Amino acid sequence: RARLIAAPALIRTAVEEILRFESSNQLGNRVTTAATEIGGIAMPPGTFITDHRMTVAERLLYNTWLPIWKITELLGYSSIQVFSRAYFRRTGRRPAGSR
Repeated sequence: RARLIAAPALIRTAVEEILRFESSNQLGNRVTTAATEIGGIAMPPGTFITDHRMTVAERLLYNTWLPIWKITELLGYSSIQVFSRAYFRRTGRRPAGSR
């Protein structure tokens, strides 16, 4: 945590590694259960991970032809419906409309 605060440029890579190697249950238990402060900005529990997941989702939707179910699975969402709701809340668009 101290390294990430000292070098914010490492945050994106660190979160991508977490999303790649940890299950969504483990991730939720360890990372999103407490408020986080990065660079003096307080974030409510889960906000940082959700924001990053949506950023990754946008990149995958715009730059690949991966099916939405596969993107849902890669990001650790339990279903397409849960992912679609989260994506819509963040962007105002449905995942299929972002291609």
